[in-house]
Amino acid sequence: MADTNSSLNFVGDSLFTYEERVVVAVLVLIIFVCGTVGNSIVILAVILSQDLQNITNVFVVSLATADLCYCLLLPISNVVALLSIDGWPWESEALCSLSALMSFTCAGASLYNLACIALNRMLLVRGPVTVYQWLFTPRKIVCLVMCTWAIPLAVLLIPLSFGIGELGYDQGDSTCSDIDSHPRYVEYHLIQAFCLYPIPLLTIVISYSLIFLHVKRHFERREESFRESHEMVSLEGEPDDNTRQLEARFKKRVSRQQLKITMNLFMVTCAFVLFSAPYSLALLSPHNSRVLLFLSVPFTCNSCVNPIIYTVNHPRFNGVIRCILRCRFGDIPRPSYLLVSARARLRPM
Repeated sequence: MADTNSSLNFVGDSLFTYEERVVVAVLVLIIFVCGTVGNSIVILAVILSQDLQNITNVFVVSLATADLCYCLLLPISNVVALLSIDGWPWESEALCSLSALMSFTCAGASLYNLACIALNRMLLVRGPVTVYQWLFTPRKIVCLVMCTWAIPLAVLLIPLSFGIGELGYDQGDSTCSDIDSHPRYVEYHLIQAFCLYPIPLLTIVISYSLIFLHVKRHFERREESFRESHEMVSLEGEPDDNTRQLEARFKKRVSRQQLKITMNLFMVTCAFVLFSAPYSLALLSPHNSRVLLFLSVPFTCNSCVNPIIYTVNHPRFNGVIRCILRCRFGDIPRPSYLLVSARARLRPM
């Protein structure tokens, strides 16, 4: 047994070989770079263009901020801890505990912001205008954004104040997280699993399902209306070429729009489930120590895919981001006052 452990290169009380920890650390570093760049560009795009300064994008910026902060904490909470051979490298674990608290808070805030975006879109598409205008006033938007951060922070801090769980350097998985050796760590995992994940997941699934059903019924009514008008033309005589072309164009447009909506809902819902659900389900298992570290990698990928899902197919975001990447700030549509002022100062006299 001693030879086996030596060949596998287990270090201290860690449940993982050092080689496994290096692999996870490298993957986390890649996510750190991609997530930091991607989310910074999303925030910068909203700051520089008035076209992107709307209600929905308030939550997009909050989401990008949560993901950016989460990514910036990865080198401390994961990489340093994973690559350290003899436990936490510094005497005090205060930085490790704070990093764990902020990482979990940012991850929870990211999920709740996704839920707010889904709710906003659902009310915008199918809800009464009065309800949308009542809920999304500037003051209430600020309150909603604060709640997306306060809820996960409360979920993490309140149990700790009652002695349930502990945050710091976990010898088992060699990361800054909740410590599995704590006598009440299972309760802490369960509280996280039930309070941080099901509510946003249900909100996202229900909201986008309602949007899909609403849009589907809308296009079915339009197609039925078009068919009735076509039948009226048929009673009066054969439809001309223009009518046939209009019908073909309408059906093609409906089909394309239905496909685009379906794919968007599929991507948003599946990304949330694929990246978040496995980790949250693993929290429910009492024997999950080895599984959690590996599942934390796709969970961390949430910080990279969110900017892609919410911006790549958005024509306005796409245009502004291209201008930023090409350093063509003068081509940004409807530049913000900040951008106009900055360019005026830099312009040669």
